[in-house]
Amino acid sequence: MMPKKKMIALEPTDYLFLAGETRQQPMHVGCLLFYCVKEGEDANEAATSAFARMQSYTQANPPFNYRLARRWLPYWEEDHEFDITNHVRHVQLPHPGDIKELLKLVGVFHGLTMDRSLPLWYVWIISGLPDNRYAVYTQIHHSLLDGVSGARMIARAHSPDPAQRDMPPIWAMPVKGSKRKASNQAKAQGDLETDPFSAAVNLLRSNRNIARTVMQAWKNDRIGLFGSDMFNAPDTILNQRITGARRFVADSFSLSRIKAVGKPLGATVNDMLLTMMGRSLQRYLEDLGQLPKEPLRVLMPVNLREDDSIGGNQIAMVRASLGTDQTDIAGIMAAVKRSVDEQKKLLRKLSKSESQLYSGITLAPWLANATTGKLDRFRTANTLLSNVPGPKETLYWNGEQLDAMYPVSIVMHQNGVNFTVFSYRDNIELGIIGCRTRIPHLQVLLQYMHEALDEIEAASRPAKKQRSAG
Repeated sequence: MMPKKKMIALEPTDYLFLAGETRQQPMHVGCLLFYCVKEGEDANEAATSAFARMQSYTQANPPFNYRLARRWLPYWEEDHEFDITNHVRHVQLPHPGDIKELLKLVGVFHGLTMDRSLPLWYVWIISGLPDNRYAVYTQIHHSLLDGVSGARMIARAHSPDPAQRDMPPIWAMPVKGSKRKASNQAKAQGDLETDPFSAAVNLLRSNRNIARTVMQAWKNDRIGLFGSDMFNAPDTILNQRITGARRFVADSFSLSRIKAVGKPLGATVNDMLLTMMGRSLQRYLEDLGQLPKEPLRVLMPVNLREDDSIGGNQIAMVRASLGTDQTDIAGIMAAVKRSVDEQKKLLRKLSKSESQLYSGITLAPWLANATTGKLDRFRTANTLLSNVPGPKETLYWNGEQLDAMYPVSIVMHQNGVNFTVFSYRDNIELGIIGCRTRIPHLQVLLQYMHEALDEIEAASRPAKKQRSAG
């Protein structure tokens, strides 16, 4: 006799990722992990052993055992016919394998949609790499978890102790979450099973505060966050209908260097990344003869989690200028900092649930545009940036060192390039995903990001001298 199926509620943001998915825009996120094996050991044999070890864990814990179902609305249910062979695969790069071939393969995998009759995740073990390393590429649908959840899961699946063994893969780890999270999930399940309209009633209770905040932000608008250009980011090659083909590029930056360069300028790590991104895109579009007079706009998810829980999406979205209408790197940074500060002030006025609703209300036209690709008059942003904090210490999985971890995110119609960063040890690990058939020469953006950091460092030297003189 089959066990009774439980109905697990989706967060409002989770619905959006499911509703917006098409063949042209798969809505899963991923991470490319590199592992170093010990000297004297063979990386290909280590990859084969890792694959066998992972396949031995045949049971999955939430949310990795959730599959999509529908009654009066979509919900998650436990998959009691879970089969690990549907989710874990081993492939080898053709000889001689290199990083370029690996990134090309990740782009191919990332452009494929997932089978919705199964739990929405895959793990690929990839061998044939140089430098005595192998890679693990993970994919999971964005409706199941956000970037912060993913980073926490990866960290929890590893250990700072290189001697630790018998470590399960991420889907077999014991479920961990706060009492508050468990209580909220239980309440959500109860609402689903008894009153499907209770969630809508709770949403309406927050409308007054949200409306007041939106109107106040509109009246006080000084930098184009609202007003006539709220849904009028400039038209560029980044903003057109996309195909399902993907290209992925990745690189690392020194976190300590970014902090040191930004400190005399009063710039946070996020300010630095946005400035580097703005300068990179400015030069990229100049090369193509397509740099608009108006500044590019970027959307950024903001983590709203108040505990160490995982699963689902607890984020709000903010919109900022990339300062690409400025003539030098100092002007770009000033425009970035000004717009980000305004958005932070706005979000402080809202509770967590109200922040999510506010994001949904103000970005609904953008979402409709991204889903259909046909409402370009409502272009809210030109690109996206996610900055997810990660572990500071070196991590290991069953004795094998995690050498690097590069995030792989989502692109959509009218937003054909996405920048995502993880921090790991003293590195900023940057992954850029783009539509391969629409965005040419994606790798140039990495070069321009490095050169932008050099520019900011050069611009910060007078500030350092002035401060030391004072």
